[in-house]
Amino acid sequence: MKRLHWVIAMLCMALTFPTLQSCDDDEGYSIGDFTPWLWATVRNNGGAYYLDCDVWGTLWPVNTDMGWYTPVEGQRVLTTFNPLWDDYAGYDHAVKILGIENILTKQVETLTPETEEEFGNDSVTIYKVDITISNGDMNICFL
Repeated sequence: MKRLHWVIAMLCMALTFPTLQSCDDDEGYSIGDFTPWLWATVRNNGGAYYLDCDVWGTLWPVNTDMGWYTPVEGQRVLTTFNPLWDDYAGYDHAVKILGIENILTKQVETLTPETEEEFGNDSVTIYKVDITISNGDMNICFL
């Protein structure tokens, strides 16, 4: 009887072992991986474009057939994407763009007595966490 219990215990262990193994995730990114909205700058590359992301580095978009988006050199954007590969053809990552929005970009204007009338003096609420400097640009989020 002890031998029968031992055989049943070994059989149960042998059957449950495959279900207790963890998956090896060294194959790259999952199709379900995506980023939050991140700041980036559009860069032209001889008829094509890539993104210079403030956090992820250079991004090569594999889905450039987005009819609703026209890339403009130097345009700041907010983008969310699905990372596909690392170190792709000289870029830090190859990505599938899930969303991309142009951001209003302006140069810094100098306030002088002559130009004082041109600028408005309406107050704008800007929280400290809504001002960042990244990739050489000052990013300000306000309503």
